[in-house]
Amino acid sequence: MSGRRAVWTKVCRVARTSAVLATFAGLPLAQGQKFKTLYSFTGGNDGGIPQGPLLLDKKGNLYGAAFTSANGFGNGTVFKVNPTGKFRLLFAFPGQGGNGNNGANPVSGVARDDHGNIYGAAQLGGQYGIGVVFKVSPTGQETVLRDFSGPDGAVPNSAFIRAPSGGFYSSAFEGGDGKCRDGLNDCGLVFSIDESGNYQIIYQFQGQPRDGFGPWLTLVQDAQGNLYGVDAGGGDLAGMNCAGFLYGCGAVFKLSPNSDGTWTETLLHSFTGGSDGDTPTGVAVDSQGNVYGTSLFGAQTGCGAVFKIDAAGNFTILHSFTGNDGCAARGVALDQSGNLYGATAGGGKSGCPAGCGVVYRVDAQGTFKVLHAFDGSDGGKAGVLIVDGAGTLYGTTIQGGASDWGTIFKLKP
Repeated sequence: MSGRRAVWTKVCRVARTSAVLATFAGLPLAQGQKFKTLYSFTGGNDGGIPQGPLLLDKKGNLYGAAFTSANGFGNGTVFKVNPTGKFRLLFAFPGQGGNGNNGANPVSGVARDDHGNIYGAAQLGGQYGIGVVFKVSPTGQETVLRDFSGPDGAVPNSAFIRAPSGGFYSSAFEGGDGKCRDGLNDCGLVFSIDESGNYQIIYQFQGQPRDGFGPWLTLVQDAQGNLYGVDAGGGDLAGMNCAGFLYGCGAVFKLSPNSDGTWTETLLHSFTGGSDGDTPTGVAVDSQGNVYGTSLFGAQTGCGAVFKIDAAGNFTILHSFTGNDGCAARGVALDQSGNLYGATAGGGKSGCPAGCGVVYRVDAQGTFKVLHAFDGSDGGKAGVLIVDGAGTLYGTTIQGGASDWGTIFKLKP
C-alpha cells in the first residue's frame, strides 16, 4: 500500500477503531436541546452515506452530496432538502462501483452560484478515474468542468467554497507535480475553478519538512482573502506517534494571496501525535485571526481534541475527548457569539460500532458540553456541521437513521 493510500486508510478506519472507544455509558447531556432528524437516507435512488458539510441557502434549503446510491452499487447523488425535510434528487451519478465519466462517489460539500447551479467534486470516475469537478443545473443537467489527470490533482474530497470575486476554491487529496518530499510522488494541492471551468492550481504541497500532504475535508476564508485548511499527513516527522502512519501527523496551513496572483503558504502547526493530537480534520477562523480546529486521534486518550491557534501562533488544547464525550472529531463551526460547535464520528453511546458520536459545544469561555448523543436510530457518526445566523446547527451522519444509510439533522442549542 502506498503512503497516500495508507493515510486515507487511517482516516477511514475511525468506525473500526474499537481499542480506544470500547463501550460508553452514562453520558452527561445538556438538557433542553431541540434535535430533529430532517431526512433518513434509504441507500436507494436517494443515495446514502452523506459526508460533506451541507450548504444552506437564504430560504432554509439544504444542499449536499451522498457517497453512494442504489443500495451501495451506485455512484452517489446530489440532493436538496427543504426546511420541512422534503427530499429532492438533483442528480444521480450513473455507473457502478466508482466508474462513470460523469464522476463517482462525491464525499465533499457543494457550493452554489447566483443562478442556482450546484458545484462540487466527485473523488472517483471521470476520464482518468481519479475524480472530476461537476456542475449540476437547477433542472438536473450535469456538466463535467474538470477531469483530474494527476499532475493537476487527484481524489478531490474537500468541500467547495465560493470565492468573493466569483468562482470556487477546493483541494485535491492527491496529485501534483511529483516533487513531494515524502516519497509519495504527490502531496495534493489547493485549486480554484470558475463557473466556466477555468482552472488554476493555487498551491502544491511538498511534504515534510516544508509542510504537509493530503489536504482534505474543508477550507475556510477570512475577510482578507486568506485560505485556511488542514493536511491529513506530513508536517514534522518528529511526530512518530501518528495513528498508523509514518509520514507525519498532519498540519494546519494558511495560504495568503499576493498582488501578482501567486499565493504564499504559512505552516501554522505540525502535529506530533502526542498531547497536541494527530490528523487534523478541519478549521474555522474568527475576525481576530484565531484559528480553531479538531483532530481525529492523539491527545490525552487517543480520541483527538479541539484546539486553538491564536493570531500570534500559540497552540492551545481547548478540550481533549475521552470517549464518553465523543471521539474522532470532524471539524468545527463558529457562531456569531464565538461559540464552537462540532460533531464526532465515534464515542458517546454504544448503539453503533465504536460509538455513535456526539454533537458538542465549546462556548466562548472554553466550557465543553455535549448537546446530543446519537444512538443509531437518529443517526450515527456525524460529519462537519454548519451553523446559521440564528445559531441553529445542521449536519449529516454516515450511519443510522431509519435505513442505516445516514441522516440529515438539525439541532437548536
